[in-house]
Amino acid sequence: MLVGAATPQVQPLLRSWYVTAKARGAISEESMQTIKRSTFRYTAAFCEENIWWAAHDLARNGYSCSDLQVLLFTNPSQQVLMFNQSVVPKGAPTLWDYHVVLQLGNGASAQILDFDTRLDFPVPLEKYVRESFPSPNMVPDHYPAWVRVIPARSYLQRFDSDRSHMRGVLPDKDFPKYPPIRATALTDAIQLSDYRDLQADLSDGSRVLSLQNWLAEAGLLQSN
Repeated sequence: MLVGAATPQVQPLLRSWYVTAKARGAISEESMQTIKRSTFRYTAAFCEENIWWAAHDLARNGYSCSDLQVLLFTNPSQQVLMFNQSVVPKGAPTLWDYHVVLQLGNGASAQILDFDTRLDFPVPLEKYVRESFPSPNMVPDHYPAWVRVIPARSYLQRFDSDRSHMRGVLPDKDFPKYPPIRATALTDAIQLSDYRDLQADLSDGSRVLSLQNWLAEAGLLQSN
């Protein structure tokens, strides 16, 4: 959900602050060219469901779940500073309480699907992070992003969406026209609030990392 537009003074913080990698990935460029934003389900303000459907459709069309990871960006203050998001005027920073995207491939060669970015779809991980996040060392402590990295297979099986976080926030007409996503087995269900809780040690194989540690794992963090 959109918290608001950040103050224009933070705009100069968007810089190329860490990335150098130019590796090629296991998912071919030809495969990437077949992915079109317009072919997926999309409802504004429901990024967690949009990404579930994207992972579902890609898996159904031959992509291996081992090549897909769901990334949930948030932080303890529920104010993640991002750039190039289409929900605000072009050039303005955005504050999300959380934001969910899909990663295709692994490491420096990965690609990102973000339905709310002004960048390409998909967009290389390196470009996405460089043009979406400011340096964590240059923003107030309550803005830098953390990321919960969720295996797509478990997300498809265990995510259970009751949409309660948007009740009273959006009118009914702005909710998805299709039924909420339900977990394969309700005894194993994980709610959005569980994923957003950075202290929660979930049994789904997901991990919580600082933005810097996540980038270091991907080989995209410059050494000092």
